[in-house]
Amino acid sequence: MKKKQSLKSRVEAVEKQLILDALKKSLTMSEAAKELKVNASTLSRECQKYKITVRKTVNLYEK
Repeated sequence: MKKKQSLKSRVEAVEKQLILDALKKSLTMSEAAKELKVNASTLSRECQKYKITVRKTVNLYEK
């Protein structure tokens, strides 16, 4: 029999996925935070909570 996840762990999984999706679409943390309708500091804290490392490089010469 498969062990059921708690409500808290399910909510955390959904929250983490929403954060990852917003970060993938955005060029900056601020932009991702706006999409999620939270402060950038809140997003930063949530990234630390879920051990999400944000590393974006922008190629200024890319068209």
